[in-house]
Amino acid sequence: MVRGFAETRPSRDADAQPGTGEVHSIYLAPEAWGRGLGPRLLAHAADDLRARGFAPLVLWVIEGNDRGRRFYERAGWRPDGARQPIDFDGVMVDEIRYRHD
Repeated sequence: MVRGFAETRPSRDADAQPGTGEVHSIYLAPEAWGRGLGPRLLAHAADDLRARGFAPLVLWVIEGNDRGRRFYERAGWRPDGARQPIDFDGVMVDEIRYRHD
């Protein structure tokens, strides 16, 4: 049974330096929360990007996603000051970029 997934890619940000990698998406089924799978999945995604020569690493998170932001910050990711508006199911929200060097 699949409990989660992560998608990685080269960063498509206009201001990304060459070689920047991005954790484009990460998802863990709610019934799998609290078992240590999320941190392992994020670490595996970051390790995969680094093994393919990417550095630094970035990801985007909706500004109001406090749970997600705490998750990334516990793993050593930090906001880098970049933000962008996105259409989230018909509602405009801000995303903020996190970086891990």
